[in-house]
Amino acid sequence: MSGRIARFASNVLAVAYREATVIRHDATFIGVVAVQPVMMILLFGLALSNEPANVPWAVLDQSQSAASRRLAEEIERTGYFVPPVAVASYDAGLELLRRGSAVALVVIPRDFHRDALRGAPEVQVLLDGADPLSAARVGGYVAQVARGFDPTGRSVPARRADR
Repeated sequence: MSGRIARFASNVLAVAYREATVIRHDATFIGVVAVQPVMMILLFGLALSNEPANVPWAVLDQSQSAASRRLAEEIERTGYFVPPVAVASYDAGLELLRRGSAVALVVIPRDFHRDALRGAPEVQVLLDGADPLSAARVGGYVAQVARGFDPTGRSVPARRADR
């Protein structure tokens, strides 16, 4: 049994030696093996990003109040979104989503200002699911802004001081 293992180890070492000799003389292969991981680190670390940028979106503002306009401004101010396209109807917003002209449609209801002052504002966010990862991220950013929204327009430090 030990003779078989010794022969097997000898054969493996012979093949490994032969391959190492061939690779040593192949400069292109060595270059690819050395450069490819470095390129991937640079590409994925610096050039590629999963963060959305310049996201086209639309807003259906049924409230037409200062608070609803401030919400739309705060969403745009995150830096991920382009200025919103104002739509006059739900169907017009859905058409933008269908055509791919918008990734998100934010619907602000008529009673938004009143509900926001009561502390329970609600908005509807419709997302284009053609790219689920981007849609989830965009929905998350809009939800984050909506959670931190204050209809009185006070800054975040002022709201913390009130608490």
